[in-house]
Parts: sequence; C-alpha cells; structure tokens
Amino acid sequence: MSTTPASTVDGFLKAWPEFAPGGPVDRLRRHEFGRLDADGHVYLDYTAAGLPAASQIRRHADRLLVRVLGNPHSGSPTSRRATDVVDRARRRSATSGSRVTGFRPCWPREEAPVARRTRLKITPSSGNVFRDLGYSPEEAEHLLIRSDLMIAVQKAVERRALTQAAAAKILGVTQPRVSDLLRGRIDLFSTDALIDMLARLGIRVRVVLSRRVAA
Repeated sequence: MSTTPASTVDGFLKAWPEFAPGGPVDRLRRHEFGRLDADGHVYLDYTAAGLPAASQIRRHADRLLVRVLGNPHSGSPTSRRATDVVDRARRRSATSGSRVTGFRPCWPREEAPVARRTRLKITPSSGNVFRDLGYSPEEAEHLLIRSDLMIAVQKAVERRALTQAAAAKILGVTQPRVSDLLRGRIDLFSTDALIDMLARLGIRVRVVLSRRVAA
C-alpha cells in the first residue's frame, strides 16, 4: 500500500493531468509496455533508450523476416544494408525540428507517483540542426548546405531506383563512394563535389542569397 499523501498525488495530477489513471500515459504504458505490469516490474530508465515499445519490436521483427541485416560496421552487403537503416533513423532524428530534453516517468497504476516540479523542457530549433548540435554558426551553415545537397542526390538516386554500380557510373565515382553518399557520410563530400553529382543527374542548383536575421 502506498504511503504517499493524497494531497501530494492530487497536486501532481493537477500539474500533470495526462498521468491520471486511464489517461494517455496510462494507455501508452498498457498498449506499448504492458509486459512491465504483467511481470510486476517497476522500470526506471533515465536514458530513455533501454526498453523498446511493443510496436517497435513488432516492426523490427517484420523487417528481419524480409531482410538480412549484418554488423553495421562492416563492408558486406548485409552490413551496408544495416548501416543504411541506422543512418536513415539518425537523419530523421536530426531533422525532426526540435530537441527534447528530460523525461517523464512511468509507474504501475497501483503505485502513487512521487511529486516532481521538473517539467519537460523543449528547446525550439534554430532552424539549423547543426547549430543546435553545437557547431559554430559558420560551420553549421556549411554543413546545412552540404546536407541539403546530399539529400537531393540521395533522393535522385532513389527516384531512379539506381543500383550503387549504376549510380557510380553516372556520377563518375567508385561504388564505395556511392555507398558513403547513401549512408550520409557528409564529412567525405565537399559542396563542389555534391553540386557536380547533381549536375550529372540532370539537376540544376540555384543559389539564393538572403540576409540573416539577427538573433
């Protein structure tokens, strides 16, 4: 039986109504993390990375049934495929538009929560993910330009359904170079190289200059 005062619980739920029994957090826990309550677990994860949701497990299992994924740090076909999956996930995270820090705990329904005044902190994006990650303003601008150009090349290759060998022939580079390109190795490609690749794919690059608004 919980010994947490009712006033503490009421105050917490007033500040965080989504944690009320039957609320969205309760439904999320029941649908995605029901195995915790089924086995009587109390799970605390301060890194928000150790316990996958049920839907994530099912989607990953479905992927493994139709694809062979290897060690993402090797050069075999299955390893490069795994690396592509990891890199695409990282790019989606990096371009989500905002950074979220902090966490909200979950607990079994029968346990009363401990009141906390710390709220979820959301830091709005500056509009440049590289600036948000701590790069200098000048370096962040260069990285953003190269990132946009690289994504344009990747989309063009995907749109044509080119194999890496075919793409290498069109782009005038080696197949390992195309592999680096498709894996988002932005550090290996200059702005000029990416513009040249786009030209070889029949895509013109237009430069638009604008004055930066002072912060």
